Amino acid sequence: FDRNVTEIFYSLTHTKWHRGYATETAKAMLDFGFNVIKLDRIIGFIEPGNNGSRRVLEKSGLREIGSLDYIPKENDFFGNTLFEITYNDYLNLK
Repeated sequence: FDRNVTEIFYSLTHTKWHRGYATETAKAMLDFGFNVIKLDRIIGFIEPGNNGSRRVLEKSGLREIGSLDYIPKENDFFGNTLFEITYNDYLNLK
């Protein structure tokens, strides 16, 4: 678990799901991360079976790269399926 990596994170109340807010927010966070603060890589986690979050990350350009076998107990609510997007990947989305 690397604290030097920037993670995309969003949380919406159930009544706001399926309206595109999470995807719009994720894309805005990527834009800010890559174009304003000049990050090289952004990651995201989903819980296994959370297909809604999977779709949000995939529509935003992140790709699944694997899963983590160990996540510290204080962070175990993030899930263990790992996604990432690099700056070059982001540029290719445009």
